Amino acid sequence: MIKVSIHQPNFFPWLGYFSKIINSDIFIFLDDAQYPKKGGSWSNRVKLPIAGQPQWVTMPISRSYSGTKTVAEVNIANDKPWREKLSKTVAGLYGRAPYYTDVAPFFENVLCSAGENVADFNISVIEEIIKFIEVPAPQLLRSSAYRVESTATQRLVDLISKVGGDAYLCGAGSDGYLEPEIFRESNIQLIYHNYSHPVYQQCHSEEFIGGLSILDSLMNLGPDAVRKILIENP
Repeated sequence: MIKVSIHQPNFFPWLGYFSKIINSDIFIFLDDAQYPKKGGSWSNRVKLPIAGQPQWVTMPISRSYSGTKTVAEVNIANDKPWREKLSKTVAGLYGRAPYYTDVAPFFENVLCSAGENVADFNISVIEEIIKFIEVPAPQLLRSSAYRVESTATQRLVDLISKVGGDAYLCGAGSDGYLEPEIFRESNIQLIYHNYSHPVYQQCHSEEFIGGLSILDSLMNLGPDAVRKILIENP
């Protein structure tokens, strides 16, 4: 069995995103997905515990275009001091966290990494986090390399077939939009990734806040413990 996962390249994603990666044989970054015309998405924002509540922190994007663009075509608004702002936010939230001094240099380095567009930046950060926590990585690919023209569930099936997969590892909330019969017709097994978020002591809150960026677990637990969690808590 060759398990394939497909996901848009998210901005400093949560633990479950990395669990999905390491439980796949092939992980495809859906970098040619259409970027939403209005508002933000997980591609340019993630939640951190601000004032004891999960709140969005955002990477600004350039909206100076007409029509539609893919995640790989949307540029970051690097004329805005968002990196400095995020750096100060993280320092303020986690300056007293047990592993801040271990993780902060790594975070600052990836935050300042080059990248004009959303996909390049996010994929680079995700790849560096995988190296930092030293988890086994599958083959990491980009959907744009395969020029698949189909849409919705058929697009996923076509991508999986292109890379030689015969199983699709999908999120627990996929039932609302996936069409299982298309997978069955293509002899691709559906496997649901029901990730159970671990509960741990957080420096910023007495009551546990889940679903935050992996930065939260790295700062509170350290890379060794995060690696152990991801490997032992699939």
